[in-house]
Amino acid sequence: TIRAGGLTLRNARLGIAELDHLHRRLGMRIGGVIGWMILSRYAVNIDYDTMQIELYDTQRSTFDFAGQGFEVEVQGTVIFAAAKAVLAGGETFTGKVLVDTGSGGTLTFNAPFAKANGLVEKIGSYYEREIQSLSTDRARLYTGMLSSIHLGTFQFNSVPAGIAVAEAGALSWPRIMGILGNGILRRFNLSIDLQRKRVFLKPNQAYGEAFETNCSGLELVLDDTFSKVIVDHVYLHSPAEAAGLKVGDEVVQINGANASQLPLAQIRSMLSKHGKEVEIVVDRKGEPHKYILKLRVLIGLD
Repeated sequence: TIRAGGLTLRNARLGIAELDHLHRRLGMRIGGVIGWMILSRYAVNIDYDTMQIELYDTQRSTFDFAGQGFEVEVQGTVIFAAAKAVLAGGETFTGKVLVDTGSGGTLTFNAPFAKANGLVEKIGSYYEREIQSLSTDRARLYTGMLSSIHLGTFQFNSVPAGIAVAEAGALSWPRIMGILGNGILRRFNLSIDLQRKRVFLKPNQAYGEAFETNCSGLELVLDDTFSKVIVDHVYLHSPAEAAGLKVGDEVVQINGANASQLPLAQIRSMLSKHGKEVEIVVDRKGEPHKYILKLRVLIGLD
């Protein structure tokens, strides 16, 4: 039996997954992931403005979701929708995207699609690193800037997007353009009705927000004790690399604030302000080091 809020699911099928890498990157402990079992039984409304999820029994409830409706394709336990992406030079790509609220990115192009269309060579400036998915499959991710992403009549401009090089996991699937993640989806109050194979998007308070990009060159995680902020990656040719920060450094202070007392999301936001200067104090093998980073965008519409 699974209980969540006022919902009780009996004879639920459970899986066991290693989530430690997600805990550290998200900066919070999560007990698990709820997905297809809910979507297949209920119509779901995710209200990002109020941070609430509403479930409707499609056999017993009457409901009418607001927003622009989109037809979706359901294959097994996966939802697909149509999207369009435009590069800086105007080249346009359209295709099927996997709809995944659990992905933190905006649009991540799948490896076969990216390779067939030479996207790494066309995206312009980018930064790259190894990533790990929910299933712990590893991939190489190149992050660059798209001119725009289109969902129906909705258009987002100057969008950071990923290009995957992967041999396993969803990012290696052929015949789809990529994965549409929460970097886009969180800008809507989102309703999913798989009985009618429809998704409804209603712009919310975050709809018009500018997309944040990495302006420091640092990727940060928490340590195993959740008490320290650790440098997990330093991008080449970035302010962090130029200043001398290194993988494994413990970030002790940011602009005088105790880093361990700040949510990781807040720290990342502080490090995304182009043109700002940030003072960072790190502990490296027991010795303090202070750096001043002048933040700048690492990617753009070349």
